[in-house]
Amino acid sequence: MQDPLRGSRDPAFLDAASPDSLSLPHATLVYWRVQAALVWLVLSVALAVAWAVFGRHISSCWFGAGLALVAGSTLWDLLAVTRWRFNTTRYVVSTSGVFMSTGKLIRRSLTLATGKVLHVRLVQGPLMRSFGLAELQLASIIDTHSLGPLLMPTAVEHRATILRSHEDNVT
Repeated sequence: MQDPLRGSRDPAFLDAASPDSLSLPHATLVYWRVQAALVWLVLSVALAVAWAVFGRHISSCWFGAGLALVAGSTLWDLLAVTRWRFNTTRYVVSTSGVFMSTGKLIRRSLTLATGKVLHVRLVQGPLMRSFGLAELQLASIIDTHSLGPLLMPTAVEHRATILRSHEDNVT
């Protein structure tokens, strides 16, 4: 298999139409939506508790406005933001580097040479674990970059690819 980062194509120009780039699994979209719904639930309970404690001192219309704001922003997140982020996130992992890109209007991209990666970590919380997902965290001298959530076997495979490049550089 040809290394897409060493090929003739500049990785900065990879996009959703590129045959070399990969997208996130559908389970990631479901995970992000469940996560947003759980945040809405926690904020709604917090507002209900605040209303029960401070309700007689503050007009109930303020609590209703707060609940409407939380519900509206969560609905926007569930219907638009998570789908947009899911559809515009692309990545490539190879023995020479990792490329990540997200966004259409404002595109943020990162190309990280595998030689600059100090360590690779798989992070998996209880909710991610229930979806079979893991986040790949790549630590460099300056920052830690996250890729994913990815399916666990894919994350393990990408970690092995990055670590294999270190073994090749040492020998």
